Amino acid sequence: MPLSPAEQELAGFLKPAFNQEAFRVDRRRPFTFICGGNDQDGISALRQQFLAHLRASTSPILPVLAEKAFPHQLVERNLQEFESYLASAADCVLIFVESPGSFAETGLFAALKKVRKKTFIINTRDESMKDSFLNLGPIKLIHRKSNFDRVHCLDKKEVTLQDAKDIVQFILKNCTKYKHALVFQPKDKFTELEVRLQLACVHMAVTLLRAGTASLTTAILREHFGNVDSLTVERCLSLLTGIDALGRQDELYFNPNPQAFMDDALICSTNFSVDEVRAKTLGWQAKNNGQVAVFLREQRGIDI
Repeated sequence: MPLSPAEQELAGFLKPAFNQEAFRVDRRRPFTFICGGNDQDGISALRQQFLAHLRASTSPILPVLAEKAFPHQLVERNLQEFESYLASAADCVLIFVESPGSFAETGLFAALKKVRKKTFIINTRDESMKDSFLNLGPIKLIHRKSNFDRVHCLDKKEVTLQDAKDIVQFILKNCTKYKHALVFQPKDKFTELEVRLQLACVHMAVTLLRAGTASLTTAILREHFGNVDSLTVERCLSLLTGIDALGRQDELYFNPNPQAFMDDALICSTNFSVDEVRAKTLGWQAKNNGQVAVFLREQRGIDI
């Protein structure tokens, strides 16, 4: 569906963001899709212990959790398909083998060639010694085929601070190291961009719009690329919301950071005036989009 003249004007405001080398994407923190159990009956799951250690300081990896991203899916309501997308988008798939769900995820990712090579298994030493189907099947296959060529065994059902540090360092050691940021280079097709650039483009569009629906974000991006699939944009929005790069209220997505692209999870620099573009889009929202204008004024405290 073509944009209205007013929406074409809005898309034009964002043109500086999608010119040659308009922005750079930070790749120093590997996307790490973390699978495992949840706390039950007051007992802390291994995965949750690991995440607690990550939160205690600035994490050198970027954790992605399915349960934070999946609720924001708009169309694709199949968790297996969505987790397969998260796994394909991640630099590392970290599985704490500790629950029925994580057993199933281990089997699923072992069967996916492109995923098992970046899967890193965390098991307890007692469980790893058992001749179980899980150990002799999926875990053995992952161990043999993965770039993370070991299974990290915990001495007890506990993730110590040293365990957490060892796991993180092993992820950093085995993920590709990038000295330079990823520079945005426009292409004809959005689908030809690597995942980090797709995420960055969606993040850029929403941030410059101040707030927008998935459909408006998709339509705006289509004005700047030859082909943009709405499902891909919706997946990106879900993942960005899951890592708190974006927030969501009802149908509207927005950047929760009041200072755009400051201490950002993705965008490390821009070569255009972000403030100038955001001033233009804010004026457009005030004039043309009452829903967003009310949201920005009442929920975000923006003078509009």
